Amino acid sequence: MAGATLSNVYLDGKRHASAFSLSSVGVNAEFLLKKKLYLGTQLVVSNQKSFFQPSVFVKQQVAQLLIGPSVKVDDIRFRAGLSLEYRTAPVLEARTTSLNTLQNPDVDPSTQVNLFLGTEFYLSPKFGLYLNGVLPLQSGNSSSFQLGLKYRLHSKPERKQSYLSRRKEMGKKDIILLKEGALLVRLQTSKNKIDALRKVGKEKQALKAEVFQQTENEKIMQAFVNQFDFAPVYFFYSHHSNKVRKGDFEGIFLNENLEVDSTIVMDKKMVYTSEYTSIKQDTFIQLSHYELKQTGNWQLDWVPRYYGQPAMGFKAIVINNQNFEQMAEPFPYYARTNAPGIKKHPEQLLFGFPLIYFLLNSSYDSAVEALNSKLNRYYLQSK
Repeated sequence: MAGATLSNVYLDGKRHASAFSLSSVGVNAEFLLKKKLYLGTQLVVSNQKSFFQPSVFVKQQVAQLLIGPSVKVDDIRFRAGLSLEYRTAPVLEARTTSLNTLQNPDVDPSTQVNLFLGTEFYLSPKFGLYLNGVLPLQSGNSSSFQLGLKYRLHSKPERKQSYLSRRKEMGKKDIILLKEGALLVRLQTSKNKIDALRKVGKEKQALKAEVFQQTENEKIMQAFVNQFDFAPVYFFYSHHSNKVRKGDFEGIFLNENLEVDSTIVMDKKMVYTSEYTSIKQDTFIQLSHYELKQTGNWQLDWVPRYYGQPAMGFKAIVINNQNFEQMAEPFPYYARTNAPGIKKHPEQLLFGFPLIYFLLNSSYDSAVEALNSKLNRYYLQSK
């Protein structure tokens, strides 16, 4: 550490006018207490001087031990603590050589305890700009302001947060935002499918598809109305998805008859979306093991193998963000349901899974109830 000091030296009953002194050097050591919280010490030796008279300085040699905690916020560190000071006897020094020899005051060396406040700005991994202000705790104490550069002899890069840790933090943040926000449930209209059937003259099939989609939407709505209490719920049709992405919620919400009702207004700023859809693969992967593999010229090398969630592909009630991007674990973002697939293809009960699983998870109500329970449990764990 090296820099300058602007000081108000106390002598003859008062602190004298500030003056700069360029000789200030020191060393610093810090210890990590917990995330972004440190305990630090600084030993600073400086020449401090003030204007005793217009042409006379009062000077002191000062050794300061600054002790206190610091908090790191982005590239800035804030400090506070105590300044334990040893001050030599003050001497007077003329600004010009024309003055007669000055009579130094009859004052002994002293010790002081003061309060200090400091800030450090990171300029690079090695260099920082520091500002320290020393405030007197007693009327007979001196005060000072220090400005300088700090060079780190043993700077270690801060440990980067792992991807898994970031996901955990994001999950905790998202569950709180959802609790304080709203869930917008997207209902499908199957419009493209129905229009295509009518275009080729299959009116009966088009009507059947229309009635089926209407019935499914009613069941999904009732499931959320009856089983979901984690956050306020609103419903909208899929053709209004772009308006949801843009945050334009005017005239898109549905009433209990699945009709757009402009009187339904939402006052929440943070929203998440939900729908009945296929679960996408979670792209998070981790190292599984190393194995030998022939790489050419009859040589064998150890290569890494990774594992991750498989491409599930099954249907579920899924929670997405406002851009309809699927959430990720550990956030409880889905609850599986087999409706309406099992009703359309009951022969599936003969393959793949035990019968009891389908019987317990064969309705929108059970899926929404399970999702609601998962969210509430995760919210309590995240507090």
